[in-house]
Amino acid sequence: MGTPLQRRINSEAVKEVVILCANGNEDAHSYLSNIAYVSRIFDDLIDKDADVSDEQICRAFYILLAELWLNPFFAKHAQLLIPLHIASFNAFMDSNMWAESEDRLKRIYAHVIKDFINELLGMVAFLTGGYDHMRSVSLKVKEVFLEEV
Repeated sequence: MGTPLQRRINSEAVKEVVILCANGNEDAHSYLSNIAYVSRIFDDLIDKDADVSDEQICRAFYILLAELWLNPFFAKHAQLLIPLHIASFNAFMDSNMWAESEDRLKRIYAHVIKDFINELLGMVAFLTGGYDHMRSVSLKVKEVFLEEV
C-alpha cells in the first residue's frame, strides 16, 4: 500500500472507522483492531510492498491462534463472523490473481474485491448497534477506503 505517508493516513482512517463501527463496545473494537493488524501484515507479506519484521509476524500469529479466540465479542458472534473471514480471504486471494491481469476490467474488480474484508466493519456495526447503526456507517466506511485504480 503505497508510500509511508499513505500508510499512515490509511492507518488513521482504519482507527476512525473501527471506533465508529464498534459503537462503544470495547471487545468489538479490539476484534476489529486485531483483524486490521493481521490483514495489514498478511497484505504486506503477499504484496511485498513493505518490510514485515519477525515480531510483527509473531504478533499476527498470536492474534490468530489465541487472542482472537479469547475475545468475548468474537466468541459470541463467531458463527456470523467466520463466514466473512472465509469470504474475505477468498476474495483477497482472487484479487491478487486478477491484479496482474492484462484484462483492465479484472484489474478494476481486483481492486474492489480486495477490500471485501471491510464488510466485517458493517457486520460489527450491525452487531453493536443494529440495522440503523449499520446503515448509518456503511457508506461512510466505504468512502474512507475509496481510491483511484
